[in-house]
Amino acid sequence: MKQQMRRDLLVRRRAMKSDEVRVKSRLIHQRLFQLMIFRSAETILWYVSYDNEVYTHEMIQACFLAKKRVVVPKCLLVECGLRLCVISSFDMLVSGAFSILEPPDSCEEVSIDMVDLIVTPGLGFDRCGHRLGLGGGYYDRLLANRSVIPVVGLAFDWQIRDTIPVSEQDISVDMIVTENEVIECS
Repeated sequence: MKQQMRRDLLVRRRAMKSDEVRVKSRLIHQRLFQLMIFRSAETILWYVSYDNEVYTHEMIQACFLAKKRVVVPKCLLVECGLRLCVISSFDMLVSGAFSILEPPDSCEEVSIDMVDLIVTPGLGFDRCGHRLGLGGGYYDRLLANRSVIPVVGLAFDWQIRDTIPVSEQDISVDMIVTENEVIECS
């Protein structure tokens, strides 16, 4: 069930035109940046978007201008984990695992406890906050180690499903921001 849903969602996401991704991502950007949970956060963990995900590059750039501390993940393939690194410029990012932009090996590493807000990707979400990722478990392992740090998923409206199949190791998000709504998950 999960695999079929992943395939279906990936096909739909990859079919989106880049203009549509950018327009809808800007609406999500506006909604996210208006939230008190975002405005009060000083250090934010971002995913660096790729492959028609909600486009975060401009959001990250806006955080630099707002003097927020930006943290992005570096994929550790051998450990199947994520290393969290502070960046001071988008130009620091290089092509890494899975061709996703990530910080260089020399980056300043921080613990998840230093983060005020986590912004996470997902292929699909439901209104309870269940999240379907690509299946590697990278974000689930990372989120399992957090204390009470809020997690916000970014998604296009069509990525919100009635139900997402979940496993014991799947970690839910607290809130989802789409181009048309903010979903407080219970």
